[in-house]
Amino acid sequence: MINQLIQQKHKQFTGRMLIQAPSDMRWTLYFRGGKIVWATGGKHVVRRLYRILFQQCPQVDFEMLAIREEDHQDFGWDYQVMSILVCRQTITKEDARVVIERLVSEVLFDILQYHQFIEFLTYDYHTLQEVTEAGTGVLAMIDVEKIMVKTLENWNAWQKANLGFFLLHLAPVLSDLEELKRKTSPKTYKNLVKLINGKRTLRNLSALMKKDEIVVVRSLFPLIQKGLVRLIELPDLPRPKPPIKAVRTRATDRVKNKHLIACVDDSRQVCWQLQKILKKAGHRLLKIQDPLRALFTIVESKPSLIFLDLMMPVVNGYELCTQLRRVSELKKTPIVILTSQDGIVDRVRAKLVGASGFMAKPIQEEKVLAAIDKYLDEPPAKTSDRDSALKTMPPSS
Repeated sequence: MINQLIQQKHKQFTGRMLIQAPSDMRWTLYFRGGKIVWATGGKHVVRRLYRILFQQCPQVDFEMLAIREEDHQDFGWDYQVMSILVCRQTITKEDARVVIERLVSEVLFDILQYHQFIEFLTYDYHTLQEVTEAGTGVLAMIDVEKIMVKTLENWNAWQKANLGFFLLHLAPVLSDLEELKRKTSPKTYKNLVKLINGKRTLRNLSALMKKDEIVVVRSLFPLIQKGLVRLIELPDLPRPKPPIKAVRTRATDRVKNKHLIACVDDSRQVCWQLQKILKKAGHRLLKIQDPLRALFTIVESKPSLIFLDLMMPVVNGYELCTQLRRVSELKKTPIVILTSQDGIVDRVRAKLVGASGFMAKPIQEEKVLAAIDKYLDEPPAKTSDRDSALKTMPPSS
């Protein structure tokens, strides 16, 4: 692959380079004048773009990636998203350049790994008159040799750590919690249960922990060898779709952003799912992914209802719920605990710290709307009502 790239640089190639495996895995690199302007393809086009974008530009919301079908260009959905974000001044052109360099390096790394450990790859070329986008111009022009030096440094470090065959698009999942508890320290066990939920790839996990991928995978390697952690395939996220403009009716006129509802959860996916549900119902979502900022943000914004994740890094849901209840303005604000651990002990503890209700993950639209109806379309519950709600709310399957 390296020779193929160097040749295109010397030819000052403008067009796309298609890289394909017999299994139909494919990538596309776009060139202008022998320099790389974009790379796409592989297992997780949407996950990759959003993860790298969010790391560089945390103000970018997942729904901002939604574009109309007619806006799609020959250079791919993901490149067009970047162009539109720059046009709207959601991100700067410098941010776009940094994102593209990281994304291209990641794609090249995956191609190197795939070629060496999985399958033989073929290369095909299609000349294009121009590789640009109206309104923004080319967002970045990356020198082939410079980006390959960086990619090879990462690849050589990966091989030196004897991790060559670990595919970073795979997601770790805990296999045997009881055995894991016996074989690890309480602190390690607690951290593993918090971080590994089977829905984060190795790359996502590294980004969340703000640690190098080599460090994260090497720390998991002994557990993988013992069968306590497995690596599974995850599908890519669906591309977000632009909202359909509803025909105005008396019913829709009545629903005008009735409530501001907070979601305190370190998972972007949970926040995104909840936002879709609430937006459809006419409510607004206050997303808080950093639990350390939750108290200040909630006191300042005064939401009508709070969905609070139980398992978060640094501060857990019980601790945060206790802090919220100490604020006089929030004593009567309904707080619904979100958790994947739906047990009697958890419900009792939630009641003791002042939670109004308990909802098991994954979140479901009907249960979210039922909670809104219960806590917001009726007079605020008294303490005794809160207690009975915790006892009677059925566990989610």
